[in-house]
Amino acid sequence: MIIVYNISMQIVKENFTIPNCLTISRIVLIPFFGYFIFEGEVKKASLLFVAMAISDFLDGFIARKFNQISRLGKFLDPLADKMVILTSIFVAGFFSVNYSIPFYFATIIFIKELYILVGIVVIYMFRGRFNMKTLFIGKITMFFEYLTVVLFFIAFYWSSVHSILIVFYFITGLLAILSMVLYTIRN
Repeated sequence: MIIVYNISMQIVKENFTIPNCLTISRIVLIPFFGYFIFEGEVKKASLLFVAMAISDFLDGFIARKFNQISRLGKFLDPLADKMVILTSIFVAGFFSVNYSIPFYFATIIFIKELYILVGIVVIYMFRGRFNMKTLFIGKITMFFEYLTVVLFFIAFYWSSVHSILIVFYFITGLLAILSMVLYTIRN
């Protein structure tokens, strides 16, 4: 019984950190974020997006500064990032009527994320372990996806940004396609 208690306390100590709590709070906010986009309440959605972006910055900063990096955090943080981006693009691209992302862009990003997810499962099935290497193009693509979502929200407030946003839809879509090709070749 004491061994089980000690193991349980060790798991809690390693995983119940401020960065992991911030990441989990970001994940909890995602359904509300998606709902606000769906309902066309872009102001509320953009405020939640800013709050989630700040929590993303803080969890990474605190984890590095105070040596609170954990295996759970290494898994949850990128998962939360992908969920925020996918929720933004998926809901605004496929379901939002009032203020939406172009269907072609949402489709490209959705296919890319689904392709990578299926790729991870296939690699795991054949190799017996997850060993997919992160490529620089993947990081660049994720950066552009975030930037595109930020511009999407900014364009709601300042319509002059809309022409820049159209260019970012195109660039980010091309990067997503390129990253799928390179991940296929590399992994």
